[in-house]
Amino acid sequence: MTMTTSIGTGSRVEHVHPDAILIEDNIREAVHLDDGFVASIREHGVIQPVLAVRNTDGTLSVRDGQRRTLGARAAGISSIPAYVVDAGDDRALRIIQQIIANDQRAAITEAERVEAFHQLALEGLSVAAIAKRTGHSKDRIKASVTIAASNTATEALANSAVTLDAALLLAEFDGDHDATAYLLDVATDRPHQLVHAAQRLRDDRARSAIVARAVAALHEQGTPTAVEGDEYQRLTALTDAADDAETRPELDVHAHGGCDGHAVLVTAPWNGSGDPILTPVCTQPDKHRQRWAGSVRQPQSGPMTEEQKAERREVIASNKAWDSAETVRREWLTTLLSRKTLPKDATQFAARVAATSGADLDKGRALAHTFLGAEAPTSFHGNALPSLASAQAKAGHVLLALALAAVEQGTGRHTWRNPHDGLTRDYFTRIAAWGYTLSDIEQTVARTDH
Repeated sequence: MTMTTSIGTGSRVEHVHPDAILIEDNIREAVHLDDGFVASIREHGVIQPVLAVRNTDGTLSVRDGQRRTLGARAAGISSIPAYVVDAGDDRALRIIQQIIANDQRAAITEAERVEAFHQLALEGLSVAAIAKRTGHSKDRIKASVTIAASNTATEALANSAVTLDAALLLAEFDGDHDATAYLLDVATDRPHQLVHAAQRLRDDRARSAIVARAVAALHEQGTPTAVEGDEYQRLTALTDAADDAETRPELDVHAHGGCDGHAVLVTAPWNGSGDPILTPVCTQPDKHRQRWAGSVRQPQSGPMTEEQKAERREVIASNKAWDSAETVRREWLTTLLSRKTLPKDATQFAARVAATSGADLDKGRALAHTFLGAEAPTSFHGNALPSLASAQAKAGHVLLALALAAVEQGTGRHTWRNPHDGLTRDYFTRIAAWGYTLSDIEQTVARTDH
């Protein structure tokens, strides 16, 4: 049954079945009906009436609202509102009306959508309920609610061209002005490097927390400390032996406890997790003698020059950048291997790794389990991969995982210091071609500007 409401001379709103409305030629070349759009119509129906004309034979043709009409059909609803006008079959007029209707329809901004989800959450709706009623994914709802709690993230989303993912990273570091300012610069100037920049910040924060906890504990014990950037020398480089002594032993840790320069150097482990590294040092090395003074074959005696300090800082920064990039890269490889379809040349690459001398597929077996999300047996020689590979759909995934893991196990901080042609360079070039965004430090290995 068709319901009609008159809204003026020659025009009215009718509630009609979407199958009863004809689809005219449209200026849109293609109509995309995403799952969220269809789910929203199924949940709420078509809220905004479509614009339709009554043809001379009594049928209705949609003038504006093709996507809503097709979405209603896909959702299986039985009635949509249609604003019906009488008009002739003027194709030019029809197209002009469509252009005007689409130009005047302002799309909701990402910032407005985030605030809308936030308001729904404040009304007591769960993430699942909001997702069901709006047709958006749960991940997007969660991200929006997180972003809405951060002034920095919401302001960036409203006032700049940052993406939802970028705003989510800003929310993660909310309250850290330096970190958010840095991320905003990267998001603006080099958005493709944003995920790497965020991981470096996470790792730096984790290392700083480890060092801070250890320094506080040592200070409570009355032990002086030193950290990276302070002036110090390790006890292994110092001695109290006379200049003409035949033996020049390093300073004894216990004996050095009475020196005014006695301290413990606190550094974080390279991977940003675990226990701190504690090394006895002297912050007043002039109170002692250099063990290797005058010997060209021994480590440098005396403090470093400013140039040497700058070079050391650069090496330390590059090492940290490599560690962070490794985390991002391995997470990306795990995502790659979770896809149903692998890159077309994946088998070719795996074969090359298997055929390369020194690239032992077995040495990356544990890491391959991680890449595939497979739990390895607890025994030393445990291996869940053969049974996984017995499934035809997973055989290629297992082979590629072993190849990727074998190359990964051979990479480390040494890789950026001594990049060379061969399998490693081909590896980084290949994963970049598969969609991975190389960090700046990884680009030095692959020799690419992408």
